[in-house]
Amino acid sequence: MTNHKAWQRGNALAHRWTFTLLLVASLLIMALLTRSHVAALSQVWLQRLGFAPVDLWLARWDGLLTSALVTAGGLMFWQALLFVALTVGAAEWLAGTLAAFLAFWGVHLATLLLESLAIALPLHLMHLSLGTGLFVARDVGPSAGAFGALGLVIGLLPGPWRWIGGGVILAALLAVVLTASGTVDELTLQLTAELAHLIAFPLGWLIAARVDRHRKQPPKEVLG
Repeated sequence: MTNHKAWQRGNALAHRWTFTLLLVASLLIMALLTRSHVAALSQVWLQRLGFAPVDLWLARWDGLLTSALVTAGGLMFWQALLFVALTVGAAEWLAGTLAAFLAFWGVHLATLLLESLAIALPLHLMHLSLGTGLFVARDVGPSAGAFGALGLVIGLLPGPWRWIGGGVILAALLAVVLTASGTVDELTLQLTAELAHLIAFPLGWLIAARVDRHRKQPPKEVLG
């Protein structure tokens, strides 16, 4: 009887975290495939699975998806895996599977497109070396989607805490972007990721606002 109850409880939790478990499993499988769980991601895999804004014009659109399922590798893989499990897991627990899916994949895709079209491309067309660097920089990682999930979680906090938490995190992300320094190559690597985080977090917040409005809507009456 005890084993049966434990199985039922575990099954219920698995259903509650369906998307989170599938996403974590996908990250683990890709890490094993690329051996990035024990070492840095090789340049071969980075070129094959990563995404750069220039890919939109080269019709290499598969990187929009595959880039979210691999990391730079080594310790960064385990850090990313934990961050994804916590943020997406909390989002799915609080808002459901569909909202968590949108917060991760929807925000990930929207962030890459916004960063490519609204930042990298205009700066590249202005012939700025940093802009060209951002335009061709190839990156990987699930952090944009994870920050989208974090935005969803913070946006669902009660009372003033959503504004306090959201304001503090957004200010911190903005400060990181504004204080970035180094050579053009170093700045390119930093800003490719940090700009994505700055874009993704408020997008997740917007999903939270939609979820909150939906919850407050009165149930529709069924006409008999």
